[in-house]
Amino acid sequence: MHILIIDDHQLFIDGLRHVLVQAIDALAITEAHNADEALQSLEDKPDFDLILLDLSLPGLDGIDLLKAIMSRKLWIPIAVLSAQEDVRIIKQAIDAGALGFIPKSHNSLSLTNALKKILNGEIYLPEELRQRVAKISHQRAEESTAGFSRYSLTRRQFEVLGLLAKGYSNKDIAKSLYLTENTVKSHISAIFQALEVSNRIACIRCAEENGLLIGAAAD
Repeated sequence: MHILIIDDHQLFIDGLRHVLVQAIDALAITEAHNADEALQSLEDKPDFDLILLDLSLPGLDGIDLLKAIMSRKLWIPIAVLSAQEDVRIIKQAIDAGALGFIPKSHNSLSLTNALKKILNGEIYLPEELRQRVAKISHQRAEESTAGFSRYSLTRRQFEVLGLLAKGYSNKDIAKSLYLTENTVKSHISAIFQALEVSNRIACIRCAEENGLLIGAAAD
């Protein structure tokens, strides 16, 4: 197994290496101390079995680096291993494609158990963090519902709005939602009226400014 560890603290990498070599047979470890080194390592060897990523990095931060790695479509499992326990940032990491969040406060047994789950394709979050992330997701869903209720949008119009924001044509929206193009036009007209706008650009800008796109037409 070949693991890429991305962390700017050498002492932590050394301690992590000591834990991992005792837990995993035939292990090779590559170190990267910042985003540039990490991306170069992935350029040189795009077939790592696992990436362990710290969020607090010099230069490009961990979330942006995570997105950059995912954009390369290498399909390597990525676990965030960080002292950062801000639940909103953790949710960002999971939403961006991380398969787990492992606090640096974990002991060696908890760490290796977490890695086993991630390597099996499971999403790993400690139970307390899982509950807090779920609470954030619920709050955002409530904010979305409040938004389209306030503007008198129906659930279907809310879905149409989300696809408008993604640049879908009327034809594409109709195909995605199994509607006729005439029905889509009617929904768009109703959305324009509710938001008091006259074109798509103004519609999307108004929706963004008022938080109407959170969770809309999610993939």
